[in-house]
Amino acid sequence: MGAGRSGTTAIATFLGGHPAIHTLGEMHQFYDHLRDSKACSCGQQLEFCPFWSKVIADLPQSIIQNSGEIQKLSDKLEYHSSIPKHFSGTISKSNLEKYNSFQEELISCISKHSSAEYFLDSAKYIGRNLSLRKSKRITIKTIYIVRDVRGVINSFSKNVQSSRKPLSTIFYYYLVNLAAMIGSLFSPKGSVLKLKYEDFMDNPESSLNRIGYFLDLAMDPVVGKIRNNDAFEIGHIIGGNRLKHDESIRFNPDVNWKINIPRIQQILYYVLTAPLMLMNSYKI
Repeated sequence: MGAGRSGTTAIATFLGGHPAIHTLGEMHQFYDHLRDSKACSCGQQLEFCPFWSKVIADLPQSIIQNSGEIQKLSDKLEYHSSIPKHFSGTISKSNLEKYNSFQEELISCISKHSSAEYFLDSAKYIGRNLSLRKSKRITIKTIYIVRDVRGVINSFSKNVQSSRKPLSTIFYYYLVNLAAMIGSLFSPKGSVLKLKYEDFMDNPESSLNRIGYFLDLAMDPVVGKIRNNDAFEIGHIIGGNRLKHDESIRFNPDVNWKINIPRIQQILYYVLTAPLMLMNSYKI
């Protein structure tokens, strides 16, 4: 959960190095990929992917044939515009029940082809998180990732995928992080872990230990791979950033914003988002 360009694809890939964690990618896009025969990160269309083809084969034909309508329903409940309705309790209960029946069926099919204890969905939509929490069959543990706004602005400035201007990014950053914080407050106790991207990059072992405590998993396999500078396989993921086109990645902290953004602009962006930056202990 969190704002886009917060480093979640990389962190999810590192966590996927644990045998008990299966990284799936941004699952809010699954039915869109299914409807339009889009490609997995492996380069194959989902129906020909070594992993997703098996999952699709187990899905009921009624779901496959109506994937477009399911995606529309998902968008309605997951997009940022749905957040006020979630918080006010005015989301349609019948829509939520339909939505979760489709999500539960999908997870059930995935579980037939993976022995992992956790399925990691790196979709960051707060609406998706709030919707899935209404499921009676899926147990949700949420890692809320927050990143220095200047890192987010620098990432959005790149001419890859969707891009945003700095002021648009700042508005978006406020909206998503405030919603995530409110959502965290109303989530069951112990179900949300807040983690700073920079803490993970500066001290991965400490951050992994926190995640391990949160998930009740010993994170030694991931810690060992980072210590040894081993490669982490991307796997078969839905969506994700440009990293998905690599077969694997190694742990490499990204602090390019400190070089790419002039100092005066760094200060300006900090001041414009000062409440959130101070709340999260970021320095100017």
